[in-house]
Amino acid sequence: MFFQKRLPEPKTMEKIELDVFEKISKDSYKRWIIPLVDDALTRSLLKKGRILDVGCGPAFLVKEFAKRSNHFVVFGIDISSYAMKQAKNNCKGFRNTVLRKGDAYKLPFPENFFDLVVCKDNLHQFPRKPTEILKEMLRVVKPGRLIYIHDLKRDVPQYLLKRVVPPDSTFKKLLYYSARAAYTKQEVKQFMKKTGAINISVKTRKITQKMKKRYLKLGIDLTSLKESLQSRYVATARKQ
Repeated sequence: MFFQKRLPEPKTMEKIELDVFEKISKDSYKRWIIPLVDDALTRSLLKKGRILDVGCGPAFLVKEFAKRSNHFVVFGIDISSYAMKQAKNNCKGFRNTVLRKGDAYKLPFPENFFDLVVCKDNLHQFPRKPTEILKEMLRVVKPGRLIYIHDLKRDVPQYLLKRVVPPDSTFKKLLYYSARAAYTKQEVKQFMKKTGAINISVKTRKITQKMKKRYLKLGIDLTSLKESLQSRYVATARKQ
């Protein structure tokens, strides 16, 4: 593992970084967003209800969930005012989205409110250990329902990490510092166990034949998709 010790990111994302991240996310929409939503809906078996994206950023994940069904009401929350501005712009025209500025450590929602709670590429960014965040996610999700975490792992394959070394551009810095600040799958599993969640799973996804067939039709480059999956983990758990 290249980064033996986790080091928090040097600063929070500001306008320049958020603009770059929005562009990357828009360019990678099919590869990053569609497979995640497919997987989350398959695992949760959700057909209707309320969905929350914690740390929604530019809200492309919110947008994709909202596109899937008018029976979903999709909430996005982020602490950044600028991210909220991006999110509202990207979700224009959707009547089944709700975007709010707020703190993930104290989610402004009642207990047992959501049918699915997701958090994409954000767990490593929070300044304190993520146990508090996970407990909040479990608090607002309904009993028996799923929380779904998707994030970079610190033991990212080195052939991918070499592409952003040295971190001499904003794009490279975002990926390099995020990988350095990320957690390993074992660390995430330990955090989740401390929350009292059940049915905990922390795994790296692999491309199946079914995925190949679907995503080739959508024009998704399978090599890029494989690399994206290899650099991340998916952690799921349910509330008792």
